[in-house]
Amino acid sequence: DAGTFDWPFFTDAHRELATSLRGWALREVAHTGPEGSVDAACRTLVRRFGAAGWLRHAVPAAYGGLSDRLDVRSLCIARETLARVSGLADFAFAMQGLGSGPISLFGSPALKSRYLPRVVAGEAIAAFAMSEADAGSDVAAMRTTAQAEGGHYVIDGEKTWISNAGIADQYVVFCRLAETEGRFIALVVEPGDEGFEVSSRIETIAPHPLGTIRLSRCRVPADRVVGEPGKGLGVALGTLDVFRSTVGAAALGYARRALDEAL
Repeated sequence: DAGTFDWPFFTDAHRELATSLRGWALREVAHTGPEGSVDAACRTLVRRFGAAGWLRHAVPAAYGGLSDRLDVRSLCIARETLARVSGLADFAFAMQGLGSGPISLFGSPALKSRYLPRVVAGEAIAAFAMSEADAGSDVAAMRTTAQAEGGHYVIDGEKTWISNAGIADQYVVFCRLAETEGRFIALVVEPGDEGFEVSSRIETIAPHPLGTIRLSRCRVPADRVVGEPGKGLGVALGTLDVFRSTVGAAALGYARRALDEAL
């Protein structure tokens, strides 16, 4: 509905984004589906997003993005547009934003410089690892722990339903600080870290990379803490607050496509 963009809280830049991204998506990703390797399809999509500059909406300007702060209106427009064209494309775009979101919003300048430029270029795939078998919506029930040990944190536990599990180059993992009550920490874990493994993959009706990761005395340098030790729950919820409305936007895109197909 083009009339939507006459609303006063959209700018000319938002209108241009909607028009340009829809045209690009119809040309470049409309026929991208689960045939063959879904992992390879997602990697290809992320590279295409990076090359075309669309991921500049997913990180702050200082690290290659377009806005000083993440612009939720742009993220919503992008997700609605992509969801209407390709569910897998919407997934790949959304996870670049959500997976790197804790770093964009709460990370140190060193972490931002290390991880965000490769995310915006489509050269690195990001993941957000919070859910556990017994801790989904009740995030405070998570049992994965992180114990300070010298200049590292040692993580023990398991995360499941993790999008991009198996293909991500970086995971923001949320843990309970060992031997504390109600204190949490967010850490960037890389697939090559000692004690990290993708223990299983989860098949879904709409194929996309999803799985379980296991951390067994996984050693992560202390300089990879996102935000402050003890305040990891705020990092998680603060990131979700930014991206929650984009889920509604994607749902609207899917609904519009369903209506199109039904008609």
